[in-house]
Amino acid sequence: MMGFDQLLHKLPEILLGFPPMSEWWREVVQPPFAENYTLLWEALDQPSYTSEKRP
Repeated sequence: MMGFDQLLHKLPEILLGFPPMSEWWREVVQPPFAENYTLLWEALDQPSYTSEKRP
């Protein structure tokens, strides 16, 4: 899917606490087609949970 790889690499910069792909990719995608529930990120109870500063 176009842009998916870029998104996965950018998420740790955008969402505080989101792990880099190297920490979760293999255990999430292997074995193929197997059900594998893995929580990678959970929103905090704070109004601003991204690393970006917004006006």
